[in-house]
Amino acid sequence: MSKSSMFRIAQKQKAVAASGQRVVEKLGTITAYTAGAGTCEVHFDGEDDVEDLDDTVLVIDTYAPVVGDRIWCRKVQSKWIAVSRIGGLPRKRFLIKSGDESLTAQDTNFYSDSHITFQAEANAVYKYDLHIFTDINAAADLKWQWSTPAGSSFHHSVLALSTGATTVEGDVRATRGTGAVVGGASGANNGYMYGSGIIRISNTAGTVTWLRGRNVNPGVVTVTIKADTHCIVERVV
Repeated sequence: MSKSSMFRIAQKQKAVAASGQRVVEKLGTITAYTAGAGTCEVHFDGEDDVEDLDDTVLVIDTYAPVVGDRIWCRKVQSKWIAVSRIGGLPRKRFLIKSGDESLTAQDTNFYSDSHITFQAEANAVYKYDLHIFTDINAAADLKWQWSTPAGSSFHHSVLALSTGATTVEGDVRATRGTGAVVGGASGANNGYMYGSGIIRISNTAGTVTWLRGRNVNPGVVTVTIKADTHCIVERVV
């Protein structure tokens, strides 16, 4: 909240105090928001879910309400005003691998990453940037996608070696879709791949996890996702 907004609220509080009115504050959860309207609907804690109607709350300045946000509201001269967002899941998260993780099974199944995973809110849209450090044999290549709550979807673009590339200096592919298949380089202990995209969550909240596996099964070869591989995830809607 900006200083000007805080000043206006303080002025209103003084006016309320001067008039002898009692300042009322409540904690609640945003249930609806229409962009541009300047208000959101809030269900206050302790109210009956069936009998009590949600209250209309005035939104000040740059705060963009999101359904599910937990906010403090203050009643000033018969109107509820959003004072601060205090809860909900973080809007921006930094997910990082603390150690190497190898794909040891000689198959082409997808396996969940132990570190690149987060809890997603219902009806949310997330933007992500994924930086992958690898040790992948050219014969195996790599494929990846996302595990999401039922009804959700994702699209991403990828910058990486093409399948079949055998050296770090091989050609680079840029592709877009709902799954990535990219190449590894023989002896590339310092390989790098990049992916970015959008994940749209349905009306069911849940866990989002990065899945990866060998694209082909050439037998006993090294396929390792290295430590410090990381993903920056931000809720944008």
